[in-house]
Amino acid sequence: MAAAFELPFVANLTNDLYAETPIVGLSIQAAWPQHELLSADSRYGKTKGPFQPSEGSGLMRRWFGGGHPSELVSREVLADQVAHIQETLRAADRLFGRPLLIKNAWNCFRISALARLFPQAAFIWIRRDIEASALSDLNARYAVQGDPLSWNSATPRNVDILRTRPYWEQVVENQAEFARAITDGFSQLAQRRTAVVWYEDLCADPSTELDRLAGELDVLAGMTARRVLPVRRADETYEALGVDDRARLAGYLASQEERLFDHVYRGKGAKA
Repeated sequence: MAAAFELPFVANLTNDLYAETPIVGLSIQAAWPQHELLSADSRYGKTKGPFQPSEGSGLMRRWFGGGHPSELVSREVLADQVAHIQETLRAADRLFGRPLLIKNAWNCFRISALARLFPQAAFIWIRRDIEASALSDLNARYAVQGDPLSWNSATPRNVDILRTRPYWEQVVENQAEFARAITDGFSQLAQRRTAVVWYEDLCADPSTELDRLAGELDVLAGMTARRVLPVRRADETYEALGVDDRARLAGYLASQEERLFDHVYRGKGAKA
């Protein structure tokens, strides 16, 4: 989206060096031809290079705090940060004259808070087949945390209960909880403030999916996808997984097939 619509975003430079004063980092970004340098390469949510996109964890932690369960303790802007987040994003709007992109997994639990603070904000849910998502989550636990029992990223309200279950069940249920939270958040918003895109469709035909998003969201009205980066499917080898992990996870999904039916990718045009 950043490349296609030439939208500003939080770069590594801003997140890593200017989390306390993000408008300084964004101002540096505005003076740099960052859209010409963009790539679609990332690994475990990280990109390389000061002007490549960041998940903005430093900024979001300043504004929302942290801790677990994320859904309960990090869903609202901290009382003493309300003015700062509003002033920062207003300044970014004046600086760029275009909507600022923020992609942060923890925001799935913050939709209501962000929608109240920013009435013009739009929310895009990039869905992915639950088996692929769970395998990716588990692979990241091994590769990033070094332990399949160590939670990776945000945590749902029932995380303490999920921690008592086998790790291959944890990652499946974690994806279901993310989906539940986003669905609940979207249900409170006007239709043209929300959009859903399947990751599989985005990878297969990014131009079509980007143009569809522009047509569905008021905040992107009139925009046309220009430079569309080639989107490569994430590495599906999941090299860090244990020898039995795929089978265990697949077996659990099979046992929950009816309950998790809506979380399975079923092809282009299927109901999200």
